[in-house]
Amino acid sequence: MMKNPPKRHHEVSKTYLKQFSINPKERQTRSFINCLRIHPNKKIESKSIDSDFFKSDNFYTLNTSNPFELEEKLARDIEPKFNDIMSHINQEIILSRNAKLDLLIWIWVSKYRNSHYRKTIEQHINFINAIKVQYSNEFRTEFNELKEEFRKWTRAFAKHEQLSSLFNLDHFLFFQSGMVNKHWIVLKSNVNNRFITNDNPGFSVDFNGGKPDYETVNVQFATKHETTNYYPLSPGYCLMISPFSMDTPPTLNYWNLKLRYVETNDRHIDFINGAAYFLIRKFCVANNNKFLQKYLDINLPAQKVYSSLPISPVGGVLIREGEEDLTEVNREPDLNRKE
Repeated sequence: MMKNPPKRHHEVSKTYLKQFSINPKERQTRSFINCLRIHPNKKIESKSIDSDFFKSDNFYTLNTSNPFELEEKLARDIEPKFNDIMSHINQEIILSRNAKLDLLIWIWVSKYRNSHYRKTIEQHINFINAIKVQYSNEFRTEFNELKEEFRKWTRAFAKHEQLSSLFNLDHFLFFQSGMVNKHWIVLKSNVNNRFITNDNPGFSVDFNGGKPDYETVNVQFATKHETTNYYPLSPGYCLMISPFSMDTPPTLNYWNLKLRYVETNDRHIDFINGAAYFLIRKFCVANNNKFLQKYLDINLPAQKVYSSLPISPVGGVLIREGEEDLTEVNREPDLNRKE
């Protein structure tokens, strides 16, 4: 058990946030990050990664004999492995099967450990209660008399469900079964246009006829065949987990294909970053202010901004519609390459 367990916990992993620090190689800036906050007013500012801004009281504390069990497990078994993964990715090294499993576990835990997932559970319970209040006089009377107790129970139940699901093997295996039957590519940004991330890293979107269906952009990952999932790993790299083409041999999957590193273009990066901005709850972060500045004055609905990006997926990257002179990285991936 931790000797001095923290009472305030990072909702988004400190290990993950460090990837987006201003300069991880310099002592004075490696613990600071550029942050675009939404409330109480939109503002870009430099913050310490240890700032209370990124924390919540007892976010992972359990009501068990060891209330810090989850915090200990995350610190011991999960977060150090992400550093190892990023060490390989920064060198663009082929990942072993064990490293691939660690990466899969990381994006699962990363997606469902934060407050957005907990708030979603609360919203579902509140919706059910609202219906019961509408149609049951008996429940309405009880609810009105015990409204604050209902709120406390809802928050406690949502926390329990969220934290319990993090290491629910059945839930993870279902997630794994869908994700491994997709094509995993590491997209590479460029020095003038880096990836940003937010307080709920990653999103999913469907593509129809080569175009993103903006109505399907979702903060949750999706395992169905037609969905593409994105997860920014660092300013320089972003996972793209997309459908295989229909003629892909069924024996090929995440485990036996090499993880490719593919340079992408500014339109694709802007699409990914635009989704990161429009799906935030509290903040976006980047290693440079200029990558956040463009979103400071945007007040348009996401649909209008996305629709200005005429993009189509081709072989793991997005290109302009009608573009015919494809480079080698724009072509369909060689699915016969195995580890």
